Amino acid sequence: MLNQILFLIIFILVLAILILAGSLFARRLQNRGQLARALNMSLFLVSLPKKFRREEGGATKSEKEIISVMEQLYSSLAKTREAKAPFFSGQPYLVFEIATPQVGEEICFYLAIPERHQETVEKQIHGFYPGAVIEKVEDYNIFNPQGEAAAAYLKLSKSRLLPFKTYQNLETDPLNEITNTLSKLAQKGEGAAVQLLIRPASSGWQKKSQSVALEMQKGKNFKQALSEKTGFGIANLIKGGIKSSPKKEEALLEKQPVVTPGQEEIIKALEGKAAKIGFETNLRLIVSAADQSRAEQLLGHLESAFAQFNAPNLNQLKSVRLKKGRGLKRLIYNFSFRLFSRRQKMLLNTEELTSLLHFPTVATETPKVKFVKAEAASPPANLPQEGIVLGKNLYRN
Repeated sequence: MLNQILFLIIFILVLAILILAGSLFARRLQNRGQLARALNMSLFLVSLPKKFRREEGGATKSEKEIISVMEQLYSSLAKTREAKAPFFSGQPYLVFEIATPQVGEEICFYLAIPERHQETVEKQIHGFYPGAVIEKVEDYNIFNPQGEAAAAYLKLSKSRLLPFKTYQNLETDPLNEITNTLSKLAQKGEGAAVQLLIRPASSGWQKKSQSVALEMQKGKNFKQALSEKTGFGIANLIKGGIKSSPKKEEALLEKQPVVTPGQEEIIKALEGKAAKIGFETNLRLIVSAADQSRAEQLLGHLESAFAQFNAPNLNQLKSVRLKKGRGLKRLIYNFSFRLFSRRQKMLLNTEELTSLLHFPTVATETPKVKFVKAEAASPPANLPQEGIVLGKNLYRN
């Protein structure tokens, strides 16, 4: 009997070791596959004319209508989802960036696209922005070679089903606050970037969101409704075998659910977010300056620019700042190679994405934002073409 117990223990230990080794090996292959996919992407500089048509069909378009063009573009990009994505590289993703290099003052808008989707994405951009100039460029560099870096990633503070405040609820274009922060950088020795990685999400979250909204209409608060739909609610135990008496069931049917104004707001927000296409998203903020104190200060300013999206009753973006060490190096590595992180992902719909990052419009007030010059037929030839090699070296060191 003792021998059998020892054999069972040894068998379990060996099996656990094999499972762990297999998991680590699979993860390593996945990392290699993701790196190969990232290296197979091309970077494009996207520039728009400062003066584009604000009128259509004789009617003047409002600022929000102009911004919403980007939301339509994001919706069209959902087609990049592949039915059978490779296991080791995962679903393809796109990378939008707003950046100011460490030498120069122009605030540029970039888009990194997997090679097999380049033609399709370019056509979609031109379809929504006919005057856009899309130019393939070499990587830029935001890192001061003698300086320091600070970085953070943003995540949702509450459930991914709840939206934060979007451009539709803000009085001014949220892009202005972000670009104004980038415009405060010194012309030499300071650089920064906002990096947004997106890939289409499956539709399961929308069904779950609608189910939670339905439960809240029965008088439950958000936590109770969410618990019900995730399988941890008491109601699930009742359904599983504990039946209430007929009198209690009749009483429940007769009792009208009471929905408070706060619950109504959440229900409307849940239904509103679920009505639009969702994307799995990474959002990173990277800053470089001559010393650590200045880099931290600039990062703080950039983090503050995203506070405008906070909706206390719904959701908000929480900044996770990584201190100097392994965590910071890893984030810089992921930024430099444009790698999607499953651990840092959040679920956003097209309206939320548009709020965080859209191409500049006629209402963009920041003077250093790069637009297509009216007198030029093509973008300026002497664009910042510096590689991001310094960023990669910073990681390696």
